[in-house]
Amino acid sequence: MYKKILIPTDGSALSMAAAEAGIKLAKSLGASVVAIYVAPPFEVPVYVDGMADIYLTPVQHRTSSRAYGQFFLDLIGEVAEEMSVVCTDKIVFAASPAVAIIQAAKREHCDLIFMGSHGRGRIGALFLGSVTTRVLAGCHIPVMVHRASREELQRAQLLSKPRATGARQRASKGAGRQSSAASASKASTRSTASAARASSSQ
Repeated sequence: MYKKILIPTDGSALSMAAAEAGIKLAKSLGASVVAIYVAPPFEVPVYVDGMADIYLTPVQHRTSSRAYGQFFLDLIGEVAEEMSVVCTDKIVFAASPAVAIIQAAKREHCDLIFMGSHGRGRIGALFLGSVTTRVLAGCHIPVMVHRASREELQRAQLLSKPRATGARQRASKGAGRQSSAASASKASTRSTASAARASSSQ
């Protein structure tokens, strides 16, 4: 039947519960799985008084996003290993998660996409809810939508929460270091400008 199943995740407990269910399905079918995390692309920072208050360089954004996504992909890989299911993972940077998921399924020669009915994504928006709808509308291979039970959701929360916290802390530390450097540079620039004005007025 199905031989290779694509399982998207955004790191939420809902999507991780769907991932575990997808791996169970793969085991029952003798299929392999490809887990995918779609990260947002780099966005140009908002500048105040000519300088960014908080920013990451494109390279730093890519590194921190990869580290964050890999936490959840590793967890999916561990579940797959416990069930003796072959699992590979991919991290993709894209503005449209739905398009990235459809393209990944085609690129990886998957014959089924297995995803949650909804989940929380970046900026507090619903990730898998709207994305699932777009995948269903634009995909030419079967898509199986999983609605997690309360028990599945509770188990996924216990498994993913420690990793999610650790991943966010690491990403936050990276942003914090850049923020401190930007603030220091901004203060230094203002101080230099003030000194120059004072000197010229004398």
